Amino acid sequence: MYASSSSKQLDDAPRYICVCRKYNQGQSHMVSGTTWRRHLEEANTEDERERMRTGRALNGHSIPAFSVPPAESSPFTSADDEPFGPGDNNLPTPGDNSPARDNSPARDNSPACDNPPPACDNPPPACDNHPPTPNNPPAPNNPPAHDDPPADNEIQIDIGPRMRPNIDIDQLIRSAVLPRMQETMEFVHLLRNASLEDPIAKLGEDVLARLRNPHQEPGDIESPGVRQSISMYLALEHSSQHAYDRICRAITRNFAGAEGADKILSFKAVEKFIVKYTGVEAIEHDMCPESCLAFTGPYADEDNCPLCGTSRWDQAKMQASGGRLKVAAQTFITIPIGPQLQAMYRNPESAQDMRYLHDRTQQILADLEQTGQIPIIDDIAMGYDYLDMVLDGHIKQNDIVLMVSLNGAQLYESKQSDCWMYIWVIINLAPDKHYRKVHVRPGGFPRTLTLFSS
Repeated sequence: MYASSSSKQLDDAPRYICVCRKYNQGQSHMVSGTTWRRHLEEANTEDERERMRTGRALNGHSIPAFSVPPAESSPFTSADDEPFGPGDNNLPTPGDNSPARDNSPARDNSPACDNPPPACDNPPPACDNHPPTPNNPPAPNNPPAHDDPPADNEIQIDIGPRMRPNIDIDQLIRSAVLPRMQETMEFVHLLRNASLEDPIAKLGEDVLARLRNPHQEPGDIESPGVRQSISMYLALEHSSQHAYDRICRAITRNFAGAEGADKILSFKAVEKFIVKYTGVEAIEHDMCPESCLAFTGPYADEDNCPLCGTSRWDQAKMQASGGRLKVAAQTFITIPIGPQLQAMYRNPESAQDMRYLHDRTQQILADLEQTGQIPIIDDIAMGYDYLDMVLDGHIKQNDIVLMVSLNGAQLYESKQSDCWMYIWVIINLAPDKHYRKVHVRPGGFPRTLTLFSS
């Protein structure tokens, strides 16, 4: 009997190794792409899903053994509802006087095929939705094929997404009982409802205007004196303010009458010009003098630290002003990332560099469509979690992907570290660029906070 053209087309459809526990007790069996995705959705645990993805990626080779917890129910049960697996579990254990169970196959609770094939010398394999018995797993070299093959224009890319938990944040906030948990959930609530107009953010009207209407054209500084001031400021990043002032005086004296010599800016003036020119401005936040916490979020209106009771305000200045002047005793700095990212698009070269992630992603997806695999993994764009977000539409062409890094830093060679900082890494840039110092973006510079350390 010869195979028809339709069965030949089904046999040529892509096949995947499936190691699901529901239909074959974790043993490898070949299924179509549609069936593999259905088995993945029906998996009971995240560990099982992860093992199914690993089995498919490894094509069935060197898959770690899958153990079933004794208390966990299995879809394959004997007459007395005791779970059994592919091993010789029907033998009595030492010291057990109960008779051994017979070797009859388990009850078949799966739905029967709608159109059972007629009897013949060479019967076709069972339907995919018919679970094989544990003692007779189907051979990988003789896969069943009963799903419609994908259309020619259909992109068959299965990344294996992580199942996102469905959490009711509002219900979780209402159910918090412990005081520390209530404070934590209040932070979650504030973060979820954060906005640019939030007074906690301390963004001025001019900063908000620049964020909502960023400059599109490249910046052009016509004054030679201003350009020289900015060049000196950047070149002397590891020097003191006193060194900058001395060089300014030397230029003014030695190049008197030269173009731009009278436009050299002081240290404070050049800092203000850079802030206005780039839109990148540091924001100060009050914190506990004992480094317990920052007075933000639920603690924004507190006058004393809720952990140690220390006053938020500089006591000397309060006493000198009769309690009228409230100046924070300790502050830390954050630098908003938005204006820093917008500045990247004002320069044609850096704007082109920011296209790397999108272009690389499209190349990876094209390779996956053609070969079904990624030969060399050397970039975050090749990660399953990232590609899943792209295919689901959560990461779009013009979106910016960031990575944050937070750690303590020792500022002095012979002194205990008392500073924490966090930085932003721009993943849109190529790997040979996004870790370079010129492209790493500063986030904030708090002192050692107890909440960070713990």
